[in-house]
Amino acid sequence: MILYTTLAIISAVALGWAAKNRVELRKIKRELRRKTILADKLNEEVLNAQSLLASQIDKAKTHESRAADTLLRLWNAEKDLAESLQRVFVLDARLSEIKEYNRVRKAKQRAKAKALKAQALELAQLADDEQKPKRKRK
Repeated sequence: MILYTTLAIISAVALGWAAKNRVELRKIKRELRRKTILADKLNEEVLNAQSLLASQIDKAKTHESRAADTLLRLWNAEKDLAESLQRVFVLDARLSEIKEYNRVRKAKQRAKAKALKAQALELAQLADDEQKPKRKRK
């Protein structure tokens, strides 16, 4: 009888442990399911963040290349502007030289015309003097 009692106790303890282990096993399975779902969600968030980061990096590279192109165009425009300003200054200097040359030329022409006019007046007076009959002085 002791043997049956001992067997009964052992089997009861074993059944209790088994029941307890089944409950713990269910708890562990539920927790494992929850953590798997959470890990899947976190993995999905990581993938979304990685794709967002990749798209942001791509946009940044695009903007960087656009900025480089814009800076190159700006540099070329500044260079063209400097060349144009230099041409304007050269043309302005040439225009000033031409104006000064024309002013001096016209002044020479006026002086020459004035000299010719004075010479013509002298010749006209001489001719008048020669054509006038000379009066005899008494």
